[in-house]
Amino acid sequence: MADFDRFLRIVKTDLVIVAENLGRDYAKEIVTEGTDFARRFQERLERRITLLANGELSKEEFEWLMKSEKNLIELKSIEKKGLAVVQLNEIRDAIIDTLIVAAFKVITL
Repeated sequence: MADFDRFLRIVKTDLVIVAENLGRDYAKEIVTEGTDFARRFQERLERRITLLANGELSKEEFEWLMKSEKNLIELKSIEKKGLAVVQLNEIRDAIIDTLIVAAFKVITL
């Protein structure tokens, strides 16, 4: 993947919108946790996005791979706020979905 920084900018921008819809009380934490996750797994994300762009992974395969790692998103700063497991899973799903959409945007731009 040629420009991971552009991918991160898209992720951040999109996570701000997602975070505002999920909870204003912890919107900053959602953006931070999502971008931190992307940075921690940068090499893996770059490889998958490159495979997707080259047609070596289908969109469905890419989505499945991404969603299979949702539990790797730690959300430590948000867990301290006492949210229910259902809410934390909703946030994880939203972060993963945002990363998937950002990958598709990077490929089509």
